[in-house]
Amino acid sequence: MTTKIGRRTAILSLATPAENSLSAPLRAELLAALTEALSDPQVDSLVLTSDGLGLSFDLPLKELQSGQSAPDLAEITETLASAPKPIVAALRGRVAYAGLELCLSAHARVAHLGARLCLPSLRAAQLPTAAALYTLAAQLGPDISLKFLDQLADTAVNHPQITPLFDELVNQNAVGEAAALATRLVPEAPAISLGDAPLRRPAFDAPARYQQSLQNLRTTPEGQSLNPETASALAVLEAALLLPAEVLRRFGESQRHQLAMTLRSRRKTYQRASRLALLRRDAEAQAPRSLTLLGTSPEANRIALAALRADLPLHVMAATLESYERFANGLKALVEQQLANGHISAQKAQKMLSHLHRAEGESTLTTAEWVIEATAQSKSAIGPLIARINATTPQTCLVMHTSHMSEAAADPAPQLSAASVGLRLHPDLGNGALAEIALAADAPASKPALRAALRRLVVATVFQPQRNGLASRRMRAALELALEEAMARGLTPEAVDAALPCRRKPFARPTEENWRAQSQRFSSCFEAQDLGAAPRLWDALLQSNAALDPAVSTWRKSLRYRAQHPPKGDDLRFLMTQALLAAGLRLLKDKTLSSPWEVDHLALTTLGFSDHYAGPFFETSAIGLTQFHNWQKSQSFLRPKLFDTGAVLTEMIKNGRKFARPGL
Repeated sequence: MTTKIGRRTAILSLATPAENSLSAPLRAELLAALTEALSDPQVDSLVLTSDGLGLSFDLPLKELQSGQSAPDLAEITETLASAPKPIVAALRGRVAYAGLELCLSAHARVAHLGARLCLPSLRAAQLPTAAALYTLAAQLGPDISLKFLDQLADTAVNHPQITPLFDELVNQNAVGEAAALATRLVPEAPAISLGDAPLRRPAFDAPARYQQSLQNLRTTPEGQSLNPETASALAVLEAALLLPAEVLRRFGESQRHQLAMTLRSRRKTYQRASRLALLRRDAEAQAPRSLTLLGTSPEANRIALAALRADLPLHVMAATLESYERFANGLKALVEQQLANGHISAQKAQKMLSHLHRAEGESTLTTAEWVIEATAQSKSAIGPLIARINATTPQTCLVMHTSHMSEAAADPAPQLSAASVGLRLHPDLGNGALAEIALAADAPASKPALRAALRRLVVATVFQPQRNGLASRRMRAALELALEEAMARGLTPEAVDAALPCRRKPFARPTEENWRAQSQRFSSCFEAQDLGAAPRLWDALLQSNAALDPAVSTWRKSLRYRAQHPPKGDDLRFLMTQALLAAGLRLLKDKTLSSPWEVDHLALTTLGFSDHYAGPFFETSAIGLTQFHNWQKSQSFLRPKLFDTGAVLTEMIKNGRKFARPGL
C-alpha cells in the first residue's frame, strides 16, 4: 500500500497481494491510509487505484468460510462511500471480487478501456457489500445489476449495459484522469458529506420503471420460488430506492450476513474455496510458455480450445497435413461460434487463432517445454509411444499422457516417470474443470511445475499414485453402489433421477436400451470387486410393469423393507453420502488423496453435482456427525463393507474433531 500526494490529491495504490488475497493486515493498512488522507488538511480529494496489474483479489480462504476479522471489507467500503472528500477509483487491468467492491464504493470511477470487471456474488450465493450494491442499483437498475452479479465471465468496461458505472472511459493514464476528476469534484464535497453519493443516480430518476423491474424480477413460474440470494438482492435493491443511503447500508449488511449463514451459501462458499485452494497451490511456480499437443482426438480438441482461450501458443502434431487442417478448421468453427454467441470479442477470437500452429515432425519435441499426448492410443500401443516421447523430449519438459486414462481404465498408462505423468482431464460440469494426475513413485518433485502448467489453462489439479485405478472411478463406483442399494429398497428409476443432486441423470432416457447400458455400467464395479452374483435387479427393471423379479423381493426382505413402502428421496441422499464418505475415507487412508476437501471437490467435478450438494465430507458435517452416525447405525446394508466408515466418526465425535476445510 503506497500513498502519494500531489496538487492536494492523495493517490492510494494497492499492490497485488500474495495469492490475490485481501488479508486482514492489508485491509488494516488500507483503512489506515484512507483515514490518514481524509484527515489530512493538505488533501482535498483521493484516488484509489492499483499498481497497474489490476485489483483482482478476494478475501482469504479461511475468512470466506469462517467470517472476517477486523477491519472487515464492509467497514472499508462504508468508509469510502461516506467519506467527506471526493474519492475516485481508477480501474486498470482486471478488477474483480473484493477489488471491484472497493471501486464501486467510491464516489466516481474512471476506467481504462482495457479494464475488465467480474463480481459473480450471486453465483456464490452471497451479496456484495451494501455500499457496492447501492452503486449498482443507482447506476444500472435492478435488471442489469442482477445479471452482472450472476455472470462468471469478465465484462469489458465499454459494454453498453455497464458503462453507466463510469464517469470516464480513457485510452491511457486512467490515474491522471481520475485525479483531475477528483479535483473537479471538490466543490461538491458538501453534498458528498451528506451521504448523497454516488453523485449520479440515473436508475433512480425513473422510480416507477425501477419498481416495475423489481416486480417483474420477483415473478416466478407457478410452483417455483426465488432462490435466497436473489430474494435478498432484490430486497436490498428495493431498499436502495426507498431508504436514505446510511440506513440502506445498515439494512444491506444485515441481509448479507443472514444470507451468508444459509446452508446454500455455505455450500457454494465451500465449493469455491476448494477450487481456489487447488488453483493457488505452488503459486510461485512458473508455467510453460507454450504447449505441444500430440494428436487430433476429441480430447485433444478440448485441450487445444482451453490453451487458445488462455492465449497459450499451441503447436499441434498430427499424423498428416489433412488431419491437421481438419483439426484446425474444427477449432476455428468453435471460436467463431463463441464469437457469434457473444462470449468473446472479435479481437479475442483473432488473438486465439493466432496462437495455433502446426508442429513439423518429431524434431519439434526436442525443444518442447510441455507436451500433452492425446492420440487415443490403445493400451498395447501407448507404452512404445511413451518411451519414444520420453527419449525425444528434454529432461526439463513436462510430458502428460491421456491415452488409456479414461475412468473405465483399471490402471493409468504404464511406463510413467518423474517427467512423464498420466492425465485425465474432466470437463467443466458446473464446478470447473479438473485434472487427475497419476504419478510414478519418483515424480512428487515435479508437482509445482505440473500445477503451474495446468493452472495456465485454468484447470485445478489433484495428484494420486499410479495404483488402484483413478480416484474418480472409485468415487463413481461408490455412487453406483448407493443407487443400486436405493433401487433394491424400492426406489423407482424416476425417483432416483428426481432425488439425485447431479446435473447428469442416469435414467433421463428411460428406454430399454438405455437401461441395459446402465445395467452394464452400474454392475461392472461390483463384479470388479468380487462381491458375488448380484440379484437380477436389472432384468426386473426391464420388464417395466411386469411382476417384480423374485430375487428383488428377497433382497428387500433381507433389508426388512416392504415394496409398498419405498424409501423417500432424502434416503437416497443419506445412502449416497454414506457410500461416498466410505470411499473417500479409503482414498485418504491409502493416501491416494490428501484431504477431505480434495475428495469433495473431486466428487463435485467428476460426478457433476449441482449446487444442492457439496460433497460427502461437507454434507456429513452439515447434517451433524452425531446425527449422521446414528442414522448409519440404524441401517442394514446389503454390502456393509462398502458402506463402512470404520471407527472414524466415533473417534471424531468423541474427540470433538471436524473434517478439514480449505484454508482452515
